[in-house]
Amino acid sequence: MSSLVATSWVLGPVERAFSAVPRVWAYSQTRRLFDGATGPLETWQRVRMIGVAVVVAAATHVALNAQTVLAGSGARIAVVLVVSVGVTLIAMSRSIAAAWHAWK
Repeated sequence: MSSLVATSWVLGPVERAFSAVPRVWAYSQTRRLFDGATGPLETWQRVRMIGVAVVVAAATHVALNAQTVLAGSGARIAVVLVVSVGVTLIAMSRSIAAAWHAWK
């Protein structure tokens, strides 16, 4: 499969873009700010904090765009999915952190 991706003029650039993200993140100023703000936190606490941020962002989006969100069923489904991801991150933060460490 990797030779197919390497020779494909469509998939090759997409694969290179996705593989460049970890390299760029290592030198990112945003990473330094994030690590400075969350450095003393355990991994599970970071996961929980990201879940809270996702839920708050979704709630803010709904509050600011209530007419648009309530008018379309696709937007409602998207909000429900995003909130579900956030709640899952909050509720299962320790398990997700353990899986992350095992995967690394």
